[in-house]
Amino acid sequence: MLGCDSYTAESGTPTVKKAILDRWVQIPEIPYIVATTALAEGFDYPYVRLVLNIDEPESLVIFAPESGRAGRDGQCAYSMVILPATWEPQVAGDATMDVPGEKSYRDDLSL
Repeated sequence: MLGCDSYTAESGTPTVKKAILDRWVQIPEIPYIVATTALAEGFDYPYVRLVLNIDEPESLVIFAPESGRAGRDGQCAYSMVILPATWEPQVAGDATMDVPGEKSYRDDLSL
């Protein structure tokens, strides 16, 4: 449907999973991959420009490495979370954790 590979814990043997990642990295005409949290940690391809989460991340512990896949080469990159219109915050107060001297852009987008 999306015209790109997908990567999940159920994607197959380690050889099959490696082939999926190699194809994604080596074919510039298909610069997208759909992945679950199976690709959240330990994968350091430097040219990821966008990490897109559909629905609320399971936890900040999982979200941090997922969003950290973007911009590993130091270039501008984005991490977006698309939430349903019915979403309600689960944390009271401001949960931001800005790092002094670093840029962080946040915005709410209503569709």
